[in-house]
Amino acid sequence: EAPRRGKRIAEAIESASKPSYQSAYVFLSFLISSLFSGLLQELLPYLMCLLYGCRLNAAIRVGDPLIRLNAERCLEEHRLLEKVGRAYKANLRHLVESSVRLGLLKRVVDLSVDPTHIIYWGSKMVKRWGSPFSTMMNRSLPGLYPLTCLDLLSGLFLVASDFIGKAKRDRRGRTKDLGKVVGKKILRCIDLLKDAGVRIRSVTGDEGMCSVYLIEELEKRGIHHLLAISSRTKLRALVPTIEKWIKLEDGKLLGIVRDVDHNGVKTNLVVVKDDDRTYLYISSYVKGARYIWGRFCRRGKHENKIGVAKSIGLEDGRPSTDLFQVKGHALACIYLLMLLRALCESLNLDPNTEPETVSNLLTRQCYVRWDSATGRLTALVIVSRTMLAKIGRSTIEWEGGSIELVWHQNRRGTLAKKTWAKG
Repeated sequence: EAPRRGKRIAEAIESASKPSYQSAYVFLSFLISSLFSGLLQELLPYLMCLLYGCRLNAAIRVGDPLIRLNAERCLEEHRLLEKVGRAYKANLRHLVESSVRLGLLKRVVDLSVDPTHIIYWGSKMVKRWGSPFSTMMNRSLPGLYPLTCLDLLSGLFLVASDFIGKAKRDRRGRTKDLGKVVGKKILRCIDLLKDAGVRIRSVTGDEGMCSVYLIEELEKRGIHHLLAISSRTKLRALVPTIEKWIKLEDGKLLGIVRDVDHNGVKTNLVVVKDDDRTYLYISSYVKGARYIWGRFCRRGKHENKIGVAKSIGLEDGRPSTDLFQVKGHALACIYLLMLLRALCESLNLDPNTEPETVSNLLTRQCYVRWDSATGRLTALVIVSRTMLAKIGRSTIEWEGGSIELVWHQNRRGTLAKKTWAKG
């Protein structure tokens, strides 16, 4: 078997295949062309930059044939980002539709909403874009404050919307009708997902997302709500009336008051006591405090996924004050996370594998050739024996090309023994 592996590598070299160590380029090409029907194929070089970050600079310096980025190509990528950002909603809808078709996303989702901070490089654009609602980071770094939406079932980012936080403010600088402004942002995301064929079953968020307007609109649409509220609310007066408390394994106490009136809206109050702190939540679910608390705890997955998205550059934005380029950058980050999920499922890897781990797994020697007549891609990728066993197959075929996986290991035993003997 070993001679055959060496023969396949020799044949790839003789057939004028280009050697490279960026096999992620090959696998992402396979996913985009076969599973996502060539959607945003031109973004592939930029997706590689997001996946490898600054570590890709080494490949650029040595002239890797799969990664050829110079000043002119970078300018083209920035123009492409602007083009993609101008059709942001349409491209996002196509991504969600493709994820549903591939089974990465179900047609019924539990939505978690939470804002994040995206830095843009340049002077502060407060007069043009408005300052975000949370100005803590905007004082030192200019940035946008888009609303992110995550499916709690699959763990996929679906939307990063409403990048501009411009709103009317009073004389003290406070936003007028903040709850209604945020509620409209959430409803626009729900409408966007509905257009893509996804139905929202529930919405989960922290106290910054909670408003009477949002609860009323969700009730009209038949969507459950599960929201944190401020501990200073009038509902805290109901806490002493709770007679039955449930003690969890970690020592927390859970209690519930049903059918409470929250600013004219009927809902259920869930109280969580942790040492000397008390947390309040409202929900339209009626199955009990333990059930509601368990559903809200899933929201921690959203904050973790925001950290994962920032690890591939979501927070950095682009070296530009062009809003469409920033939108294109955010769309590329969402697309890359979907591609990595599809890749892990195709290669029988853990779907929750971190992007950095995937990039390390795919930094493999490969030999790539394109047919000049048909444009068909033919690749030979050298992988470890363990990875080949996990994948469970040695060839990947699709209409636009093929990938052959072989494992090859240099003999180092003799050299190691000599080195050990000298030491």
